[in-house]
Amino acid sequence: MSIFSGIGEMTTDNKSAYLTAGEYAATIVAVRLVNSKKSSDDFFVVELTVTEARGENAQPVGTEAAWVCKMGGQHPESALRDINGFLRAVTGAADADIDAQFVEDVIKDDGLALVDMPVRVTVTEKPTKRGGVFSKHTFRAPLAAGEQVPF
Repeated sequence: MSIFSGIGEMTTDNKSAYLTAGEYAATIVAVRLVNSKKSSDDFFVVELTVTEARGENAQPVGTEAAWVCKMGGQHPESALRDINGFLRAVTGAADADIDAQFVEDVIKDDGLALVDMPVRVTVTEKPTKRGGVFSKHTFRAPLAAGEQVPF
């Protein structure tokens, strides 16, 4: 038996940061569907690298961050609406073009088709009834060449 037996079942504890309130330009690193080993919940995850940031509490440029959207739960339509907005912003697709197969194609190979694509995102935060913080992510299309950053 090798000293490395069982390493395939291990994962690192490296966790991406979450985007805090602010305005961001970012590039996509990966897009995937992840199943939690702790809760068995499914999550739509977009990993990003921040290329521009504005806001008092915004994460700095270079931050590797993740947008994690829980699938199902009490409000499954909210997750689907948010994912639809992300996909429209990044791909330019119309609502009518985004269906289950479209999303499956996007997340194939960890979202390889979207890797290195630019996107803008605004994050707003509000307190929850339980004392936590809810972060709303609004994705927008990247800027056209020569267009000024609006923030």
